[in-house]
Amino acid sequence: MTLKTPPAWTQGGTYTAQSDRLTAQGIISATGILGTSSLAVTAQVSPNMTVNIASGWAAILSSTSNNGIYQIYNDATVVATITTADATNPRIDRIVATVTDGSNTVAFSVLAGTPAASPSAPSTPSDSISLATVAVAAGATSITSGNITDTRVVASSNFVTGVALPLAGGTMTGALTLTPSTASVAPIKLQSSATFLSSPTGGVFEYDSNTAYFTPNGSGTGGHAVLPSYYFYALNADRTLTAGSTTAQSLFGVGLPLAASTTYEVEMNISATVNYSSATSNTLKILSSGISMSGFTVGSFDTLTTTLNVFLAGTANAIISTSGTLKTGSIIVKGLIRTSSAGTFTPQIQLSAINTTAFTVLQTSWIKVTPVGNATVTNVGAWA
Repeated sequence: MTLKTPPAWTQGGTYTAQSDRLTAQGIISATGILGTSSLAVTAQVSPNMTVNIASGWAAILSSTSNNGIYQIYNDATVVATITTADATNPRIDRIVATVTDGSNTVAFSVLAGTPAASPSAPSTPSDSISLATVAVAAGATSITSGNITDTRVVASSNFVTGVALPLAGGTMTGALTLTPSTASVAPIKLQSSATFLSSPTGGVFEYDSNTAYFTPNGSGTGGHAVLPSYYFYALNADRTLTAGSTTAQSLFGVGLPLAASTTYEVEMNISATVNYSSATSNTLKILSSGISMSGFTVGSFDTLTTTLNVFLAGTANAIISTSGTLKTGSIIVKGLIRTSSAGTFTPQIQLSAINTTAFTVLQTSWIKVTPVGNATVTNVGAWA
């Protein structure tokens, strides 16, 4: 491998076609159409055994190493013919555009598939872009839109991947189509900012590295609001905790990693069944391992004949004492978690007296954790 010289477009230089193709590859990284409507394949208004290929641009990455990107252009609609259908079996054809470097040509082709009970389309040739596949039924005499599958992809670009575009203002007059995400590339990413708009504007997204915000009112009245985005977990089967234990046990069997310096709103709906085996005073705690919980309010255990209040570890606990009674109900728990450092939030439950019958968390139980701002946030919006 060597450094290609001369570099592109130097004064008075002489360049090969390969040099220009490699320059194009510095911007366009893979085969695809340029413009979402380019080279679209459609059926005729009055269907027959032809299809239309629209005008437009495409880029085709050479199958030869270090040979760059071919750019092709079709300036008017082209009619492509589908060959006569097989009388017995269906087939799938593929429509492509192919560059032939040696003869300096580009051409559309309809590659006829092999008729079969379960047909497959031909593969895409080298130095080509696949535009569509066409399902040709046995004995078919026309091709409709339902027979055509669009196989075009939008060309990916080296120029914008992972780069913050230096755009300042302006209005887009067309649709913005984002490339699909991959395991390492997100289709869109908001940049973190510690400063919000001094005059909120409707329709604006903002992000402060803790939470995403959106201004829903067109005039900006009310300011920005937390964009609803929460973590959620629900049991899909009953979870039976260890019987005869007063040790704190995980409610859901899982924990959630939380970021540092963030405030989270937590809501839990715990449906449970427990059989108290004696009249011993019995209390119940909701607590967490890994992250401190504070400022929680708790609803009652709905269907019990005696009241069961729920408190955090370290506070006085209410008493329930009904010997040998099976009790089923729901506890609603709400509150905030403010983190100073990162950690894992693991909701737990703890009984104060030993029961021979285990506490069962029912599959209708769920938890929702919503980030609302930094660790000291007290309000979001234009409160006054």
